[in-house]
Amino acid sequence: EVYKDSNDGNRWKLKINAVGSVIITASQAGNEFFDEAVPISQNLVINPAILIITAETKSKLYSEEDPELTYNATGFVNADEASVVLTGMLARTEGEAVGTYPILQGSLLATSSYTINYVGANLQIARAPLPDITFENETFVYDGTPKSIIVKGEIPAEVVITYTGNEQINAGTYTVSAFIDGGINYASETLNAILEITKSSQTITWTQSLITGCSGETQIVLDATASSGLPIQYSSSNLNVATVNGNILTINTAGYSDIKAHQLGNQNYLETDTIRKLNVRLIGKVKQKWNDVLVFDNTTNKYVSWQWYRDNSILTGATRQYYTSAPVPLSGTYHTVVEDTDRNFMETCPFNVLDGISKGEIKVTPNPSQFTYCQVSTFP
Repeated sequence: EVYKDSNDGNRWKLKINAVGSVIITASQAGNEFFDEAVPISQNLVINPAILIITAETKSKLYSEEDPELTYNATGFVNADEASVVLTGMLARTEGEAVGTYPILQGSLLATSSYTINYVGANLQIARAPLPDITFENETFVYDGTPKSIIVKGEIPAEVVITYTGNEQINAGTYTVSAFIDGGINYASETLNAILEITKSSQTITWTQSLITGCSGETQIVLDATASSGLPIQYSSSNLNVATVNGNILTINTAGYSDIKAHQLGNQNYLETDTIRKLNVRLIGKVKQKWNDVLVFDNTTNKYVSWQWYRDNSILTGATRQYYTSAPVPLSGTYHTVVEDTDRNFMETCPFNVLDGISKGEIKVTPNPSQFTYCQVSTFP
């Protein structure tokens, strides 16, 4: 389009409106002095403007959505705007694995007034961190079987985990490493956790009776067993009454002693023990006189106190050297717990009495007796 520019001395100018080819003709009509000039024409070719589209570099992690592909555009003329000149969008080479993917011009086009000079870039897909997984400390109790800890969570199929330090059997504290090979698409890493195996408790089984002395035995083979199968050690709290060598208990005298069965434990089992009361009874010390009197033989004057029992129940007030059931006859199983001059306690062997059966005469010591009279039951 030709026009006179009033702001520039009415000079003729061309206004470019579009890309294309146009013939511009210059003519002069002449005047009273000059004839009309021969018109002269020129062909004006208007080329598209160069629009430089520069893609921006992009990145994402594996399995994420693609970011928006953006660009910078320069070279607009005549106050043109990108929203009017450009249509379409960039695209990238297909693929979702970790790698580099060129960003292409795709469907991005400009109006006919522009020629696009495209400068590409890349989309970089990087390895993703592993999903939400845990590798936590764990504690087990020793039971003789291998113990392990594992990585937990949603583990992708391509991820390979290699453990170091698992499959532990004995009690202890172990560091376990899990090397997580993320393959092509996931980041690899090494995780550490503590595997602890605590010692197992154990029990001692001991059902053996340690009430003895009435059959004249002098030794007992102790037979406690530990659930762990480990050996038992024994000890006696009263060496005057009994001593222990290995599992052989040797009786020294009548009385009481706590016999301890002790298992020391080891790497895998806790220490434990149990105690049973050894009761070495006095034999032949209780005599029956008539059908209602029992007498404890204290001819040695070694014993200073008594407590009588019937059928293992205490007889209230029966605390003398003798016991009488008068006016009824003796009946049941009797024994007495005695104390000697060294303040040792012991009990007599059971003495069984049938109803109404007399066992003979009485012997009183010391002689002469200090009693002023004695009541004797009538024989049946």
